[in-house]
Amino acid sequence: MRIKTYKLRARITLFSQVEGKTIDLTPWIKTLSVKKDLIASAGTFNISMLPNADKTSRLSWYYRVSPMDYVEIRFTRDSTSRSIPIVMRGFVDNISRTAMVDQDGKPQRGYSINGRDFGKILEITRIYYLREISKDVQLMYLPGHERFKEKYGTPLTGKPAEIIESIFSVARNQLELIRTGQPDVPRMDYLASQTIEGAVNQFSLTQDDGSIWEMMQFFDNTPWNELFLIDLETGPTLVFRETPWKDFDTDSYVQSMDEEIRKQTVEPMVNIEPSSVLSFSLTRSDAELKNYFFTYLSLSNTFRAKFLTLKGIEDSKSPP
Repeated sequence: MRIKTYKLRARITLFSQVEGKTIDLTPWIKTLSVKKDLIASAGTFNISMLPNADKTSRLSWYYRVSPMDYVEIRFTRDSTSRSIPIVMRGFVDNISRTAMVDQDGKPQRGYSINGRDFGKILEITRIYYLREISKDVQLMYLPGHERFKEKYGTPLTGKPAEIIESIFSVARNQLELIRTGQPDVPRMDYLASQTIEGAVNQFSLTQDDGSIWEMMQFFDNTPWNELFLIDLETGPTLVFRETPWKDFDTDSYVQSMDEEIRKQTVEPMVNIEPSSVLSFSLTRSDAELKNYFFTYLSLSNTFRAKFLTLKGIEDSKSPP
């Protein structure tokens, strides 16, 4: 009987701002976990470290690691691959140190590094439109779209993909400031589907200021389109594409995958068979339904026309 085995290979590096160099953390990793939700703005990672055994430094991990240090995580269980694929890149949120004395009187020390992927830049970069307009320091909201170009140099006009790219450029500029002190930090890219249709409502922005991620989500027209950040070998990439929808009655796609984006993205590094799933939880809510009623006519009509065509209904141009 032949038993299939896997050889786990990992490499975790961190650019220490304290020491001004890249440190290989791999030999001292105790546990490692990464998490990325489908609709989350940022993925998270947690690294549990063994007590410092690096003879080149007298500092403990607590003092060698700082918030916003750049972390790169690679691992695979494929023993045939020549290189270890990237799983997550990100920045440190916090570093913690714990110590306790066990029943034998020996001190037990532990270090934990927590952080988020490049979605953290989209969360912490914010845009404000508040301005003082009178002597008594009263504040009011200015028409954000008119002031956006004045303050950030990019206009909020055009198609949704162009709008999101304009907002994304603000976060990308902030990243360049980080790169001046950490040269290993890669640039962020933007990959958008050119087939996304629809108009952008520039008169009903309910939240005039907020994080970059919140503003981009306002224009992505969920659930017809989806916006997410992935780590490609070339660098972290923000993807804006049409959400694939499948009609299970005809086994045909109502809205299919953008082939150009499929070519440039990678296949999943870990495939999980249904028989290996221990538990799952599914939830359906009106969070998806209300977007249908409030979506823009040009896009909803396009979607309805495609859907009704598959159903064989002739009158496919009727409004939703």
